[in-house]
Formats: sequence, structure tokens, C-alpha cells
Amino acid sequence: MADTAESHDAIAARGRRAGVAGKAPRKQVATKAALKTTPLITGRALKAPKRAQKMPKSSEAAAAGEGAIDEVAAAASAAADAMDVEKRTSANLPPKKSIGKHTKAPNSVGPDGKQKKPHRFRPGTVALREIRKYQKSTELLFRKRPFQRLVREIAQDYHTDLRFQAASILALQEAAEMYFVQLFEATNLNAIHSKRVTIMPKDMHLARRHEQMFGGAKRD
Repeated sequence: MADTAESHDAIAARGRRAGVAGKAPRKQVATKAALKTTPLITGRALKAPKRAQKMPKSSEAAAAGEGAIDEVAAAASAAADAMDVEKRTSANLPPKKSIGKHTKAPNSVGPDGKQKKPHRFRPGTVALREIRKYQKSTELLFRKRPFQRLVREIAQDYHTDLRFQAASILALQEAAEMYFVQLFEATNLNAIHSKRVTIMPKDMHLARRHEQMFGGAKRD
């Protein structure tokens, strides 16, 4: 009896396996038949309309967010301007000049619609201003580093491995600038003597020749 029970159980298990194994080809046949009758549509193509429908919502939300940010920024700038105006009025200061995108360039276009030329001083005005400026000042006009390199380059022709103190370089620069000032003064006098305003190389050559002839005597 036990053998018959085991055989019945084995037959039932075999039947289950055969049934499970026999159902798979039917499903495959059914899917193949469905693929033949229906067109092939990928998953991306099916999801595309949903994304297309969601895009306007996201763009509207982004536009709304940008509008809110602009409103907050405008309100903050207006509050800051108001606080600045209050501080200036309390401190009796003049109002601050507003520089924005919509400000016009001053005097860029005339009343006739023609563009105005930029302001230019008459010839000689700036030169006289610079003359007065440099005559009042006492600082050195040559740059210190280039002058120091020039001194060291000239010194290499006479002796190598020379070292200079900072005070000696400054003394040489003072003497060089004084010499050039006197030379240009004499050059300018020669140009004025020739009834000219512009100095020329021949004026400087004459000034140097006078210096060699008279030994660099001081001029009154």
C-alpha cells in the first residue's frame, strides 16, 4: 500500500510539473501572436505624452518662482534705498546719485539730435597745468626700479659684482633729474630765442654745446 501511495504522489507531482511546463509554450505563442497583430511601441514612446503634459506645469511654476524672486528683490532694494535716504537726511548729506540702467549719458546728444563731441581743452592748457603741478612738487619723477637697473647695467661695464646702497641710488637719481631739468630749461630758452614754442633736437644740441663751452656754469 505504501508503494502505491508513493506512486500516486509521484504521478501527481509529475502531472503538476508537466502542467507547469506545458503552460509556458502557450504563453509564448500567445505573446508572439499579439506581437504580430499589434504594432511595436516602446516604453519611451508611451511615456512621452505624459512628460509633454507635465512640461507646461513645470515651466509655469518656474516662471511663477522667478516672478516672486524679482518682487522680493525689488522690495528689498526699495527698502534699502529708503533707509539710505533716511540716513542721509538725518546726517544732512546731499542725496545719492542714482546710477541705473535707464539713466541717460549726460550731454551725449544735443537738442538737434546730433551727437555732441567730447570736451577737449585748448592746446597748451593741459601743458601749463602740468608745469604748475610739477614745479610745486618735489618728489622724484623717474621710476626707482628701472633707474636702479640702468645704474647697475652701466656699472657692469666698469666693474663686476658691484653692490649699491639705497641712499647712493637715490642720490644718483636726484642728480640725474636735476641735470635733465636744467637741460630742458636751456632747450626751452633756445626754442623761445628762435621764436618757436616747440623744442627741437637742434635746441638740445645747442644747449649741450653751451654746457661744454662754459663748463655747466649756473644760469641766472
